Amino acid sequence: MSGGAFYYEQWRMQEIAEMIEKEIMQAGRPIPCDETFEYRPIQEPVKFKDENYPDYSPVTVDIMARAVYILRMAYIYVRRIDWMISGDDNEVNMAIRLKEDLAELKAIYPRGRFTFDKDKVKFNVECGHYTTEE
Repeated sequence: MSGGAFYYEQWRMQEIAEMIEKEIMQAGRPIPCDETFEYRPIQEPVKFKDENYPDYSPVTVDIMARAVYILRMAYIYVRRIDWMISGDDNEVNMAIRLKEDLAELKAIYPRGRFTFDKDKVKFNVECGHYTTEE
């Protein structure tokens, strides 16, 4: 049985959420030069172009941040329904796991949207994009 009623496509929701998070994090920040990303380990210092990624208004960022939360919530629902339809979970287990997953999501996004400390965003050389320092 083992999953797959939706052909495992629910992962795309997670991928889109990550792409939107990345877009929010890099907004208005300098664009790294292409020569930074050759086929060798990236070395600091990273060279940046004289231009920045597009910046967005606070309203647009809020819409994007809410979309991240909604996409992640949709992923949880689709995954749990997928497992139930595929026979990996019964209806009771689906509801229990759904509740647990949603509680975990709420813990990660307590405001119901993606948030971060702008001052902690730095260009991460290892992954090649902007992230928050943890």
